Amino acid sequence: MGVVAQDEDDVGLDPGPEALGWRTIVSRVLAATLGAFLASDMLAAAIGKHLPMGKVDAVLNATMIGLVAYIGLVVWIVAARSTFRVWAALLALSAVFFVISIV
Repeated sequence: MGVVAQDEDDVGLDPGPEALGWRTIVSRVLAATLGAFLASDMLAAAIGKHLPMGKVDAVLNATMIGLVAYIGLVVWIVAARSTFRVWAALLALSAVFFVISIV
């Protein structure tokens, strides 16, 4: 009793979300909502400021690029191995894009 047979195909697979702690899940959800939004917003600001076109067109194009970047960041956050690496990358990206947007 209590012994669970394990298939040979299951060896070496990712343990799945039930093996993650609730803190890790909450951290990734916050990273996917707030962190990815901040990074994509800073990207849109940096792109919008430096595009060589009218202000309205630059803002619209930068917003569309920021939306695509946001979706890509969310997918990357879900697939990343380390929550620390996710937060470090999001903060670094946001800082770099912020500096580019004010220069």
